[in-house]
Amino acid sequence: MKSLDIILYSSQYINNITGDITLQYEIIRDHTALCQNICDILTKSLSANQDFCQEFLNYHQLPQLFMSLFINVTLDNNNAFDGQNAFVSFLNELCETLGRLPSEQKKQGEILFRLIFENMIFAVLKSQCMSYIILKFVADFLCKYNLKHHFECDLDVFNIMTELVQYVKHQQNLATSKNMEELKIEACFYILQQYLQRNQNYLHFFGQDLGLVSEILSNGVFRLPSLDKSQVPKYTSKSLIKRAFDMLSLLSMNEMNFTVAINFLHGIHILGIWRNCKPSSWNLYAHIKRRTIQYSGLKNLGCSTDLL
Repeated sequence: MKSLDIILYSSQYINNITGDITLQYEIIRDHTALCQNICDILTKSLSANQDFCQEFLNYHQLPQLFMSLFINVTLDNNNAFDGQNAFVSFLNELCETLGRLPSEQKKQGEILFRLIFENMIFAVLKSQCMSYIILKFVADFLCKYNLKHHFECDLDVFNIMTELVQYVKHQQNLATSKNMEELKIEACFYILQQYLQRNQNYLHFFGQDLGLVSEILSNGVFRLPSLDKSQVPKYTSKSLIKRAFDMLSLLSMNEMNFTVAINFLHGIHILGIWRNCKPSSWNLYAHIKRRTIQYSGLKNLGCSTDLL
């Protein structure tokens, strides 16, 4: 436990230092690297000694230690990606080690999973630093594990998934940091996709009751832009549009979702659409940036009569 006390103290110290915006970039970089080293130490400790998993999960200040490590790797600086990779590597090793423990010891992981699903996901979505790799870890976890089957954990993530749908629906078109917002929506779709793959009995509820099919079609991809640009499609990047269509394909495994999607797309087919069938056209912004220099069309050289 004493080693974890030291790690907690070090992590909280890093958090206080890097939170000081008056510090120079070099100092922040060094302390972010220190946080990465802490995650590497935890990962190697798990690999070397399986008993360290129980020690970590039984630590009396586990929530403070976990969130302190998480906060440090989601800082908005150029070195955040390396820290996030180290943090995710530690989480993967922790989950794999926990999965190998006897059944009666696996229940100790419930507090960890509550921190991941109830705290970490929404902390990432609210942060100013896009920690896509951390959200990807959550999606990959849902693809690989079943909480009840693999960890004897009774945590039901259904309500958390419904909150992710609400997050996607309430995201507006922001002129600033648009790429970050689209990455967050893409990550939410990835998490929802992995969850619904394992729980296809909820496809109708998510598609119709929560309105996810309508959100993808009417607001996300096929919303026609208005002349004043106040109304534009929410999804503009190629990767997000692809993820949205993957999500729609999964939802369409339910008959009602499929019917709603087909009826909507049939109307688009009959009326025509402002985006064409080329894949490259789907990553264009709705508004067209006009040239402010050079000429559009013919240049008047004052000799038009000579051309007759």
